[in-house]
Amino acid sequence: RFASLGLIFPYQYYFVVIIDFNDKHWVRARLREELFEELEKVDLPNAIGYGVELIHDNGMAVIVNTASGSLDTVSQLTRVLRVKVDRVIDDEVVMGVGNVYCGLHQVHNAFIEASGAVEYRMVVGGTKVIHFRELSTVPVTNDWYTNEVRVKLVQALKKGNQKVAAWTVAEMLTFLREQQIPFHLWRCYCFDIINVVL
Repeated sequence: RFASLGLIFPYQYYFVVIIDFNDKHWVRARLREELFEELEKVDLPNAIGYGVELIHDNGMAVIVNTASGSLDTVSQLTRVLRVKVDRVIDDEVVMGVGNVYCGLHQVHNAFIEASGAVEYRMVVGGTKVIHFRELSTVPVTNDWYTNEVRVKLVQALKKGNQKVAAWTVAEMLTFLREQQIPFHLWRCYCFDIINVVL
């Protein structure tokens, strides 16, 4: 069905990279156009990427289809994309990278994760490539759900993805039930989830 659009996905694994211009509205239309042309279709080592401009989010997204889902492969392909971006725009550009999935039907998860990784730039600062999987390494208390899950919920809500939001809330509640925490803490955590939703 995508072949009629000129999109061919020959490999098993998928992830999404979001290139965010850090709210720099001054990135000229010519540079955006040049970057889009560079990333519209990207031939990568044992992979292919297709880019699309995210007009409302002031950035671009690239769906990467690759033969390997290993962390090394994702890092290598992300570095190649970073070099391509830096050739066109040599300023503060953050790249958020979602997790790897085994089917095109799960790309929406990777997109939400990449969006969450981009938003995390305020914590890590600077021009950087931020992998969603790294968010879980940020310290949290032992009986609280992970930052990774919280960011995923926020992004699912922002993007209007009810399926991922519902799944993430269920995951959060399951985690809290398994912690066997006192009721007053349970209530605090539930109020926190409500605050995230609001």
